[in-house]
Amino acid sequence: SIILRYSGGRLVKAITRGDGMVGEDVTKSMRYCPNVPQKVSTIESFEVRGECVISWSDAKLISKDDSAHPRNIASGAVRTLFPDKGRISHLRFFAFEYIGQKDFSSKIVSLSYLEEAGFEVVPHTLYSIESIDDIINKFDPNEFPYPVDGLIFEYEDLVYGRSLGATEHHENRMLALKWSDEKKDTVFLGAELSTGKSGKVSIIVNYDPVTVCGSKIRRALITLSDFENMKFGVGDKISVYRANMIFPQIAENYTKSGTYTLPLVCPSC
Repeated sequence: SIILRYSGGRLVKAITRGDGMVGEDVTKSMRYCPNVPQKVSTIESFEVRGECVISWSDAKLISKDDSAHPRNIASGAVRTLFPDKGRISHLRFFAFEYIGQKDFSSKIVSLSYLEEAGFEVVPHTLYSIESIDDIINKFDPNEFPYPVDGLIFEYEDLVYGRSLGATEHHENRMLALKWSDEKKDTVFLGAELSTGKSGKVSIIVNYDPVTVCGSKIRRALITLSDFENMKFGVGDKISVYRANMIFPQIAENYTKSGTYTLPLVCPSC
């Protein structure tokens, strides 16, 4: 997620969402993103929120690693200290929110304003509550050119929507519908311990490579309690998935032979 700031008709700052409070300055990278307007016709100060993405097809062109996910490639291209113009040229910025002096009462009108200003806006449609099932059923994430993990619904009437308040996580005028995780079966091969910079020891589960969400995964981080509850054994049949289409996770151990024991010696010592 990216926030673009404009002032005096020019792009002055680009910041990632970060942890929700503090983001990273990625202005240098966004100078090379092909569909990010460097100049706009209005001189008033405003911000544009959106997503920087790479398509499935472009991800395969620029990455030789078959386990690399387009989201990770996009994140790396945006956040690098020394921008790779070749990779950044494959990025696309899709705007979804205007924040500024103009007080729009309609979501559609605000998106139209961004389009007229030269931004590519997120694909959207206006619908009635009676047609919501049709909207959901017609959208096939497997045929969409970019990785998506769901749909966002929000009131077209922004004034009414904002009157509903918000939580610390999101505004109540919005609703996210997430696809169920794509799960694949594979075979447990073993585990290894990895010591991080802080001295914390993490458990990494290894398994036969399997393609999930368009790219191969072969290992996953797991907590000690989850590892013990899974009762692993070499050769056990397990189910894996990508949380939020990114982070490899273990869903279930069907066999639960319980024959595998973790090393008792610190891998660093």
